[in-house]
Amino acid sequence: MPGYLAKVELPFWTLYHRGAGGASLRAARLLLKNVLPWESNTVDRAKYFAAGGNGVAMRVAPHSLLGVSDDSFKKVAINVLADGVLTHGHAALSRNGLTVVSPPKVRPCCMSSL
Repeated sequence: MPGYLAKVELPFWTLYHRGAGGASLRAARLLLKNVLPWESNTVDRAKYFAAGGNGVAMRVAPHSLLGVSDDSFKKVAINVLADGVLTHGHAALSRNGLTVVSPPKVRPCCMSSL
């Protein structure tokens, strides 16, 4: 079983969440039973790999804040992916989470005057 997020935080979150997405809630309920989403029954496993929400992108802020002083983006990226695969199995969603958290290489034109 993966770390603290899978063992404690997501299962406990099922008690107080408000407006959770289907993929995150389904994964949390499976983790509450000590079942990893990618090892669950056929129906839940299919839903896990087809998850179409943005739950991963919505959970990147803590990783960004904790990694702001890191010299490398690698540790932040690993943490975002490790967090993301607990609830969303579609590769695009993990990539979307990395897109949200990744440092920009080029400054947007609207920021040039700041």
